[in-house]
Amino acid sequence: MVFFFWALVVLLTTLPSALGFAGALPRSSSIVARSGQPVAMSTTPAALAEAAWLPELQACCAVAAATGPDEAGPEERMGMVLEWLQTMLVNLELQETEEEDELDADFVNAARPWLHTKAFFDVSAQGFAEVVWGHVSAADYLLPAGEGGSLLLLLPSRLPLSLFERVADTVRSEVATHVNADAVVSGCHPDAEQPERKTPVPVVQIFADSPDLLVEGGSMSDAAGFL
Repeated sequence: MVFFFWALVVLLTTLPSALGFAGALPRSSSIVARSGQPVAMSTTPAALAEAAWLPELQACCAVAAATGPDEAGPEERMGMVLEWLQTMLVNLELQETEEEDELDADFVNAARPWLHTKAFFDVSAQGFAEVVWGHVSAADYLLPAGEGGSLLLLLPSRLPLSLFERVADTVRSEVATHVNADAVVSGCHPDAEQPERKTPVPVVQIFADSPDLLVEGGSMSDAAGFL
């Protein structure tokens, strides 16, 4: 477990360069892929495009705060998340439990989706539903036959937890219906109760697992073998 933990920490330190911070979405309504090229976008599901919470989201997030996390650029916001992630995993690993196997499972389950991050995008309130679905529908690694991995959507920091949870619930439902029923959609927010979900900025994480998903040349179950 100790060797596995430090292997994950090392991988986390290399994650920003692996992502290249090129996956960030400029704070506008245009939809761009990590390469900077426009992505093909399927029709946004009505449940997302006509969500009852959209007017509330527009009202609270349309005007950026003068200062605060939303003032930072996409790279800075993602950097804040990665700094939090390393601290969160260290704290999780240090927790005492009567069942060590349970701790191991909690640690792996918490770390695995983050370590398989394929892309991240900063999503503003403008054109919110279409932008979110554009990124989701372009992420072919999330499909049942895809290679697996995580998509991170960094949402406006002014979203209150109650509204954020409604947004995450809708995204979860539509991903299950239109993309992959086995994909796991997790909501992380500064006001979340669980430490492993208490990110410095609101994040919707969409993770599709795969038995062939690799990290640095080996699967998670084989991590001890390449240390």
